[in-house]
Amino acid sequence: MIGSPSNELTIITFNINGIKSKQSFLFDYLLAKQKPDILCLQECKTTHLKFIERKLSKIGYSVIFQSSIQNDTDLNISGGNAIIYRSDFTVELITDKKCPSNVSVEFFSRILGVKLVDYGLDIYSIYLPAYNSKKFNCIENTERFQKSVKI
Repeated sequence: MIGSPSNELTIITFNINGIKSKQSFLFDYLLAKQKPDILCLQECKTTHLKFIERKLSKIGYSVIFQSSIQNDTDLNISGGNAIIYRSDFTVELITDKKCPSNVSVEFFSRILGVKLVDYGLDIYSIYLPAYNSKKFNCIENTERFQKSVKI
């Protein structure tokens, strides 16, 4: 159904910028044609992924999701990471957190990490907004993020 087991992994990362409106791209292209072992998504812009969990399961995938959105009225706000992975993988959640306080939590910077137990590999999906203004400098924020995140 999905790629055959081997020592190689195919990992794709993609800023989906609203998963509900991009489901056909997710299922018809990213999963069906690319067949990744791991798919990291940023900016899902939803409070949950229950609406695709059954469909993912039918094609041999599972998902771990984190939302930085509290309710459906915040859906225009960037945020929410997902790691979609082959269901035959043993996966453990490593971290599901906001970035450190000196990395502008108010702009929904997030880290979602899983351990692929069978491979001894840690995978992180990190969302760090590219927002630039006098109040929030993207380059300075990225530098603070790199110095302060101990993964």
